[in-house]
Amino acid sequence: MWLLAKLLADFIIDLTIYRSVIIIFLAFFIQNCFALQQNTKQWLGFSTQQSFGRNNQWRSFIFSQLRFIDQSHLWQAVLLESGLGYKLAADKSMWLGYRWTGRDPYNGFFYENRLFQQLIWDKKLTPFSLFVFRSRLEEITRSRTNSVSLRFRQRFAVEIRHALFENAFPFLYDEVFFQLNHPSYETQSFIAENRLFLGFNLFFTKKTWWEIGYINQYQIKTPQQTQNQMSHILSCTYNFN
Repeated sequence: MWLLAKLLADFIIDLTIYRSVIIIFLAFFIQNCFALQQNTKQWLGFSTQQSFGRNNQWRSFIFSQLRFIDQSHLWQAVLLESGLGYKLAADKSMWLGYRWTGRDPYNGFFYENRLFQQLIWDKKLTPFSLFVFRSRLEEITRSRTNSVSLRFRQRFAVEIRHALFENAFPFLYDEVFFQLNHPSYETQSFIAENRLFLGFNLFFTKKTWWEIGYINQYQIKTPQQTQNQMSHILSCTYNFN
């Protein structure tokens, strides 16, 4: 228990420092950084992944999610994502994928098409922890414009292999969004968004589990959204392989 507490404390301290550096950066380089609009959201999703081919080197996944916001128009977005991956090594895989997102279905509906390429590296650095690094490049188009938005996302995640309670293991991640170009509808800042997840994976079997937790989402203002936004999100995703 002492080792678990130390690992968890060190990780949270590292995340806090990491996130503080980002916020300080934003404070210096973005006007009115702390003029925040605060929201409460709920994200409900499911995800499945399969392996196939010789030595199971090929992989596929499907992910879908409903997103709600506590405003007069509750339903904020629905998305469907799929991808094909190839196992480069025991702990590395490369992916190509596509996501369709419908936004504001009852309040000025529009949709997004998104292509992405990503590299995932997962590593057991200690017997009690699994670290996952995900680097993703995205090309996004909207139904109302011909512009292409280029975005890079970097995620660092860790699962602590010591149960909080029966079959529930701590799971945390932090993800930063970098805006590589600046279409008229996107933020003019290089750092566009940050998401911090604090939660746990609740396993029913080795191949089925719920990812449950809290996401703190910080988004930089855009021409359409004149204030920075901080959202407090309850996230629940059912996973099966």
